[in-house]
Amino acid sequence: MVRKFLVTLFVGSLFFLITACNKDGVGSSEPVIVLTEEQLISIMTDAQLLEAGLNHRRNIGQSTTELKSLWYDELFKHYEITNGIFEDNLNYYADDPAKMESILEEVLARLSRMQSEVSAEKDSTTIVNE
Repeated sequence: MVRKFLVTLFVGSLFFLITACNKDGVGSSEPVIVLTEEQLISIMTDAQLLEAGLNHRRNIGQSTTELKSLWYDELFKHYEITNGIFEDNLNYYADDPAKMESILEEVLARLSRMQSEVSAEKDSTTIVNE
């Protein structure tokens, strides 16, 4: 329950930051490379998992400064994009709040499904070990 709240809070914060980036009040122009909604959802889901890993390392006292750059570089390399392409697409989709909300809801739904799968796997492992 607490995790779901934290994920919701984080996704909500991300949405706020994305919409706040467009300070001039003019809509973002279409990026040179437009990611599909599905691509953006996948990238954002992986970015949330990446951030969770970084937060865990911070919580146990490890420095994550270099690791964060390395992991994000690998994320963007995996999806064959750059940080700029990602940011341009976030701003582009943020111009349509309903669409961005739908994207964020799907990211949250995927993260919730992943969490349920891990919990179920842990439960089945615990039963087998008892």
